[in-house]
Amino acid sequence: MYSAERVARTIVNLIRVPRREVIVGPAGRGLVVQMKIAPGLTERQMALQVDKGHLYRTKPAPATDGNLFQAASGTGSVSGGWHGKRRTALRRTASAALLTTAVVMARRWAR
Repeated sequence: MYSAERVARTIVNLIRVPRREVIVGPAGRGLVVQMKIAPGLTERQMALQVDKGHLYRTKPAPATDGNLFQAASGTGSVSGGWHGKRRTALRRTASAALLTTAVVMARRWAR
């Protein structure tokens, strides 16, 4: 999940330089590669992920008209509670740690 600001920046860039399709972030690019290699498997994995991580089985959603014509009540926020910036920072930190570990291990192995 990427921050709303990152997605908005991508949309603004598309206005400046139009393209038929754009992918935001490395996870999206990885998913495109997965879809080209194994589309059926990727669709099943995504369905499971959405079912487990995005939908509730025990807590039904209230009936509303949505927020297209009127803002939702409450404080609201751009992130919607998904914390895109924090998750992006965690992914970058984990990637850097993994890369550092790989370099250290490769140097030790080369000795």
